[in-house]
Amino acid sequence: MFSFLITMLFLGSANAIDVHGHRGARALFPENTIPAFEHAIEVGADYIELDVVVTVDRKLVVNHDLTVNQDLCLNPNGDRVTETLPIFEMTLERLKTFDCGSLKNPNFPDQVPIPGTKVPTLDDVFELVRTRSEELGRDIRMNIEMKNKREKPEWSPTHEEFAQLMADSINKSALQPVILVQTFDENHLIYLKKHQLDIKTAFLIKKGSKEETREIAEKVGADVISPNYRFLSQSKIKYWQDAGFQVVPWTVNSPKTWKSLIKKGVNGIITDNPKGLIEYLGR
Repeated sequence: MFSFLITMLFLGSANAIDVHGHRGARALFPENTIPAFEHAIEVGADYIELDVVVTVDRKLVVNHDLTVNQDLCLNPNGDRVTETLPIFEMTLERLKTFDCGSLKNPNFPDQVPIPGTKVPTLDDVFELVRTRSEELGRDIRMNIEMKNKREKPEWSPTHEEFAQLMADSINKSALQPVILVQTFDENHLIYLKKHQLDIKTAFLIKKGSKEETREIAEKVGADVISPNYRFLSQSKIKYWQDAGFQVVPWTVNSPKTWKSLIKKGVNGIITDNPKGLIEYLGR
């Protein structure tokens, strides 16, 4: 009986962990695509995590890189992409001609290619979330990362314009209650907050002191601190949680590390394999 109670207590605490499907479900489907998001939703992920960049005609599109990924996308004629093609220099119409589902990511042997898959717009994902939420009768939340590259400012709009585009799109979607916006660049959050959007925000970090991170997160009004799990200690988690932040590390695919992070008390986990994490949690 005692061991049974311990098991139930563990599962109870584990079920409080929010599962974020990284780029949808990159371990199994082409990243940042509708099929990947569909899978994450179907298996019960709490959040679908996605990346957003901007085209030259100011459309918000879901892509991790600021360029067309040479390892994951094919040219309209079926050849490999061999040149650097900044998305901010092309129209949405041109971007939609690339096939970003035929090439299998070599880092994920179980990934299933979906030939012909296109880069979706943020509006496409909003529509998917709206439709599936109604069908399933539950909220599907989104963790949306605003992408830029400090050393390549010409590949993105200004922080102010990017924030305006995001605010307009979010307001139009009427999905504010289920949206979390995250970024490594605190300037995005500063400008986004000026629009007084009723959304949660997260400050992403690769590494840094717990005090400096807390100071920046407080300055930009973030709700969540999202660190690289490799540099995450239990003392950091407690320090940030005591300051009022949730802690959601990225990107964690190993059951051994899931167990360690759960024991340390994280609020959520970003993973390429949401199905695996959900099964591990016993949900």
